[in-house]
Amino acid sequence: MNRLTVWKIAAVSFAATTAASFYWRPSPRASAPAAKVARLARIAAPRAVPTAAVGETELLAAVEGARGATELVAALDRLAEVASERSLEALARYADDPRPGVSESAVRALGRVGGDEASEILVSLAKDSRQRTRAAAVMALAGAGTPRAMDALVRFARDRRNDVRDVALVALGQSGDPGAVPVLVELAHRADTLDGAVRALAALTVPEAKEALEDMARSGTSRLRAAALAALPDTSSAESEAMLLQLLASGDSTSAAAAAEVLGRDGNPRAVAALVRAARAGQPNVANAAVTALGQIGGTEARRALVDLVHDGSRNLIYAAAGALVQDGDAEGIRLLRGELARAGVQTRANILGVLSGVRGPEVDALMLELAQKDDTNDRRIAIEYLVRTGHDGAIPMALAWLKAGTRTERSQALQLLAQTDAPEAIEAVKELARQSTGAARVEALTALVPRSGDDPEVVTMLGASLAGGRTDEVFSAAFALAQTGTPAARDALVAALTGGSWQAGNAAAQALAQVGGQEATAALAEVARTGDRRVRGAALQALASMGAQETVAAAKAALERGTHEDAQAAVNALGQFDGGEARALLSRAAASRDASVRSTAAQALGQNPDATSLTTLVGLARDADQSVRSSALSGLGQLGTPEAMTTLFDVVRSGTPEDRAHAIGIVASLGDPRGDAAVASGIVDANEGVATASIYAAQQLGSEHDDAIAARLVDPRAPESVRMAAAQALRAHGGPVAAAHEREIAAVIGEETPEERVGD
Repeated sequence: MNRLTVWKIAAVSFAATTAASFYWRPSPRASAPAAKVARLARIAAPRAVPTAAVGETELLAAVEGARGATELVAALDRLAEVASERSLEALARYADDPRPGVSESAVRALGRVGGDEASEILVSLAKDSRQRTRAAAVMALAGAGTPRAMDALVRFARDRRNDVRDVALVALGQSGDPGAVPVLVELAHRADTLDGAVRALAALTVPEAKEALEDMARSGTSRLRAAALAALPDTSSAESEAMLLQLLASGDSTSAAAAAEVLGRDGNPRAVAALVRAARAGQPNVANAAVTALGQIGGTEARRALVDLVHDGSRNLIYAAAGALVQDGDAEGIRLLRGELARAGVQTRANILGVLSGVRGPEVDALMLELAQKDDTNDRRIAIEYLVRTGHDGAIPMALAWLKAGTRTERSQALQLLAQTDAPEAIEAVKELARQSTGAARVEALTALVPRSGDDPEVVTMLGASLAGGRTDEVFSAAFALAQTGTPAARDALVAALTGGSWQAGNAAAQALAQVGGQEATAALAEVARTGDRRVRGAALQALASMGAQETVAAAKAALERGTHEDAQAAVNALGQFDGGEARALLSRAAASRDASVRSTAAQALGQNPDATSLTTLVGLARDADQSVRSSALSGLGQLGTPEAMTTLFDVVRSGTPEDRAHAIGIVASLGDPRGDAAVASGIVDANEGVATASIYAAQQLGSEHDDAIAARLVDPRAPESVRMAAAQALRAHGGPVAAAHEREIAAVIGEETPEERVGD
């Protein structure tokens, strides 16, 4: 059924659906204030036809007369600014257009039109087979401004199919409707939607959303508190400050780290002492967050604390504290950090110099010039790298001296440093090294030259010679350096290496030509894929596929007809990147191969982007004698998601091997089918260890409805260790009353201290 038909049906059913959906009530709540009722009435009513009726007529004509996709998209985007119900028929028709960008523009315009008829079309489009169209439709529903649209967004946000659900959460956040708050709060308490729901609440910018975030920051699970704290737009009140300081000292590392981040974001100087304590005594994530916060707060007290941490903090904190001290080029922090060099040990000194080399300033320049003249190799390397990168006049002579008389490591570092400058003497010195060297040293010098002198014919000639006659490690470096130059001469050298050098050079050239692209590269790769060395054919075929070249299908067909294992594998991998009917037919042929690895690869290829024609083949492969083939086929059926595919998956859940049942349960749990919940519930108590573990991990992504059953496996002393570990992790991820009641058992299985033990310490 096309979208125009859907629009006509929507027009007929409009009267029947309006009364039922006039008010959107996601949950029982008090009567809305009069102002809100008035606002709902306004958004439910169809929008008035714009006064610029002539403009809409002209733009509709421009849409109908567009001569290509680019022109059509531009016309649709202009029409969206003035479109009314008059444009619905045209917009519904173009929402089915397969050309790139057309469907999305039409869908966005439907959202701008608004009203119930547009909402009905958008709801239908949100179930389209094209992911981009679905996403655009869900986002457009946020602007449609009708109870029907909001009801659909809530339904999609609760959908476990990630691509729809996540976009719907964003759309709810952009809707501006306080009525979305209860639903978002509900979804914030689900492990799989927590982050998206919290972000959506923050985006709503209505008082109800801020209140909900504050409530979750006080009393949610550790993960929920952390997300809510980070999302709160304003934490400057005394109450918020007290809550943040309490969480910082709570012992819960997730909440404490989030509290530190917020205190730093707010620049709260009253938090310095608490942050220092957290930096010294907290877990690594808390300590790093506290150090970063001290740097954001700044000021004398925070700087002094950071200097102390650089001097006597743990090894893991030295670099973080030094970086926080000089963030944003703080001149006083730079001065203090430089003063620490005199009393710093070797590791601390390296950390300090590493941090200082990332900032700029006269004091840093002077320090680096001084260090570049000293004997300490590590100090000199950091200093010269800094001076070259910042374009200091004295740097190039020092790097040239390393290039001529330094150690192998120093020469390599000098090459990389000199490659960053356009100075003629630097480029000529590197080129001279390439002329005088052989093997890996020559390729290293040439590769360093490419960013600055890749179009130099001499450089291209030397790279071509290294590709044709080098060792394996050299030919790949030379090939990709040639691809990076992008010149016709470099392309010709790569084409010549496809057939004129070693098979290693041919493989390297094929991969590099995929980056170069163009008609000449495509023709050369297609010829090698059909008739070249058997050790190069696969690389050429894969290169064609990665370029999206139509020649891929014909070359893959020839590879399948040759019948060797290597050719068949290469052909199936390449065909998996194409959607056309011929490619699908060839994959189905490969799925009948006697080689199990070829069948498995074919199943993976069919499953990565399945369509209705894949169903019969995938169903057959789901019953294959080889377990890896069955696993790939089951994943493909899950991607397909049709009723027939689901039937096969649930058959496997009921009667497959333990391995297949475990895999199938993980798939059906994410498809939003009620039978998937039942399969998970049954699997949690299954006697087979693999099935039970897979079911518990699947339940971890669904929410807390199975927590009681999971807790029963956690406390069952006869349950296998893997089952109890999965149960502990699932309950910890969900949080809530069941997890709280079994905190001691969870900590024991995971290997953590209990809260009582932490307090005792």
